[in-house]
Amino acid sequence: MQIFAKYHTEFQNQTITSFVGIDADSCTIVESQEINDAEVSSDRGEHLSDYVEVEHHGEYFIFECEAGDLTHVGGKEFENFLRETLLK
Repeated sequence: MQIFAKYHTEFQNQTITSFVGIDADSCTIVESQEINDAEVSSDRGEHLSDYVEVEHHGEYFIFECEAGDLTHVGGKEFENFLRETLLK
């Protein structure tokens, strides 16, 4: 199963948003070209953070990311999200 989400890369001067899919079995993000472009751009200022945002029944859930994929903590929180919401 694949969950659709918005991937946000925050810079000092701009936030880049792209649409991605998260594979629910492996808890990995299916990358898009926009994520790669955002990471190599230097004119947007200092890179601040990455996160993925999932909407479920009008609620938004945010999971920490780094370099185009969920961090260890973000992955664990995503697994909990799946258990508590989608897999019930």
